[in-house]
Amino acid sequence: MINCKSILCASMMAIAAVAQAAPEATWLTKSHDFGAFDEDMGKVSCDFKVVNTGDEPLMILAARATCGCTVPAYTRDPIAPGDTATITVTYDPAGRPGKFTRKSMSTPTPSRAA
Repeated sequence: MINCKSILCASMMAIAAVAQAAPEATWLTKSHDFGAFDEDMGKVSCDFKVVNTGDEPLMILAARATCGCTVPAYTRDPIAPGDTATITVTYDPAGRPGKFTRKSMSTPTPSRAA
């Protein structure tokens, strides 16, 4: 006779193990100071690196800037557990003379790769 209690317990443990598997984004940097530069120097860029410290592939679904002068670029490929991805943020000072300060960087919501 099969022990139903053992099967139920084993099934619950398997479900718990699956439920715990998830991607996790760990940012190596969360801010960047471009310092002072002139409008005529052109575009400036910086890289934000994220490591998938989870145990499932991580997808960056979107990266949005809070203004039209800053443009993010990122991979659309899944980031394997342990791998690092880069989001490059480019600021274009054309037509924006004077001092500029921006202090926002939001981390993306991780998503499992399909």
